[in-house]
Amino acid sequence: MNHLFRERAPITPAGWEEIEKEARRTLRALLAARRVVDFKGPLGWEASDVELGRADPITSPPGAGDVQSRLRRIQPLV
Repeated sequence: MNHLFRERAPITPAGWEEIEKEARRTLRALLAARRVVDFKGPLGWEASDVELGRADPITSPPGAGDVQSRLRRIQPLV
């Protein structure tokens, strides 16, 4: 569908490309904010954090050989 009637608009193809790029950037930012309201629970009084499902590489301890160490990323509960 062509709801924008691009061929009638006084905008160059480079201009449309910039418009699309900005629209993608804005949409990603707005949709990413939806993750803030995710809810897991009830977890009980013993829970102190929620795992984010990501891990950052860290330096392995000496003598560990080829072991790769990672630190889990968490979100503390408030």
